Amino acid sequence: SEAVSSCVLFDSASLGPLSFVRGDPSLTNEPSGTAHVRPDMRASGLGTVPNTAFGIALGLGGNAILWRTASEARFLDVGRSANWIVWVVGCVAWVFFAGCLLVKMWTNCDFALCEWLHPTRCYFSFAPHLALTMLAIGSPQSLDEALRPLRTAVFLAGLLAQSLACVLVYARWLFSPVDGDLGHASPPYLLSTVGWPLLCVLSQALHLERRWDLDVPSLCFGPGAAWYSLAFVTIVQTMHSRRRTHKGAPVLFLIIAPPSVMAVALDNFNASGPSTAVFGFAFFTALVLARLGPKLLARPSTLGYYWAYVFPLAALASAGLRVAENNGKPARVSFESSPLQERKKMSSVALQPDEWCVERCRSSPGASSPSPPRPSSPSSFACPSTSSRSHEA
Repeated sequence: SEAVSSCVLFDSASLGPLSFVRGDPSLTNEPSGTAHVRPDMRASGLGTVPNTAFGIALGLGGNAILWRTASEARFLDVGRSANWIVWVVGCVAWVFFAGCLLVKMWTNCDFALCEWLHPTRCYFSFAPHLALTMLAIGSPQSLDEALRPLRTAVFLAGLLAQSLACVLVYARWLFSPVDGDLGHASPPYLLSTVGWPLLCVLSQALHLERRWDLDVPSLCFGPGAAWYSLAFVTIVQTMHSRRRTHKGAPVLFLIIAPPSVMAVALDNFNASGPSTAVFGFAFFTALVLARLGPKLLARPSTLGYYWAYVFPLAALASAGLRVAENNGKPARVSFESSPLQERKKMSSVALQPDEWCVERCRSSPGASSPSPPRPSSPSSFACPSTSSRSHEA
């Protein structure tokens, strides 16, 4: 029954190891959850690989989605080979870091637990299922049918992990004893929100709304949009006073990741107007972040430090390709995607031409019969003219 327990971490927003102390305030003379900077002489081996290392797999997954989007764009004929290369390398990286995570949980469970309890580093615990979801979205198009069962399993596993982790983390946003509440929000908080639009895009790619007869994409899109809005406003309002993130730090670019993925999801909803609007917001925010002076030459404080630039910018580029592909098309604002709604829409379109023909035949002079010849197919909108009916009479 030790009164004080501690473990040493590397915080992604600082330049040194962070010792996270939890214990009796009367013995430490400081509040519970106080952070101290001091050397770590025990960190060695795969059991101490920080969870920020999964940022490498996130970056590769984001680029896999980017190159797949480029290969599917009508105005481009590039990306297929790059999509294969980046996707394979990303899968290898994910397997390696997942193995490191298992080793850490087996040999150094206290370190993994301390990462989860940390008010900022806990959000990098979302990275494993986020990277796996991105690799499922960015898989080569030629493997869609072969990987459909595996991608569906990835969606279910990602949805379960995202739901359980968010229930715990969002509860901290409301009440947290160690500065983990929403009032102390920083850009890593947004890693908990980007999983929802990623799951939305994956469910759209798998057509789960038709296969399961349930609007799964909308169910995944809603929580991400709502919680991102809360976190974004808090981060912008408190960043200058909290000083938890340095100016120009790579984690600042996590701000543009959720809206970029949301723009892609909205485009899949057949809503090109809202998709372009959200992309415009993400693009302008990226310009603001670029004005802050990104740090590219500073010594990284932890593994995967600079990979925070890669995934958000790749997501922004993917959304930009979608917007460019839809440029010049008429705005689409229909959110109807369920099979029932589509059947109703098709049936109404099929009946309108016949009803229109009947009305014209009734109102035309010299028409003695209200039953004109019906078109041969629902798509035929031709109606007999008045002269042809008089000749037939």
